[in-house]
Amino acid sequence: MILKEHAKMMNLLTVCFNVFSFVFRTFIYPLQIKGGKPTSLFVFFSALLTTAVNGYIQGAYHSKYASYPESWIYNLNFIIGIHL
Repeated sequence: MILKEHAKMMNLLTVCFNVFSFVFRTFIYPLQIKGGKPTSLFVFFSALLTTAVNGYIQGAYHSKYASYPESWIYNLNFIIGIHL
């Protein structure tokens, strides 16, 4: 039972990092651009749809199917990925 709780915690951590990444790329980064060019509505909605589908697919995978051991947070790939 404890092992299952740790797996849920690792999946939750991964989902939180993905949500933070999507929020940053969707809302914060575009507001920081100074002097950007106008974007057509078609491009805007295409990007919105692509991001929504990608977010759903990644969120479903990390919350339902992926299983990460507790030692995963000490893995070099994880540490470098956080800093990127």
